[in-house]
Amino acid sequence: MECWKGWATAEPDGPATGDGVYLFQYKTGTGWRYHSQGSAYDCKNLGINEPAPFCQYP
Repeated sequence: MECWKGWATAEPDGPATGDGVYLFQYKTGTGWRYHSQGSAYDCKNLGINEPAPFCQYP
């Protein structure tokens, strides 16, 4: 599990996990929630306007 400013990624565990990660987001009042699964994320689509370790950049 790796955390960054209210976001967290976790690698799947199993024999054939591929290159994707699970993405979670923390929100006050509801806590951690699953967001999605993928191999790269576009920060702008997530509302993130600064470099994040799990985002893909052009």
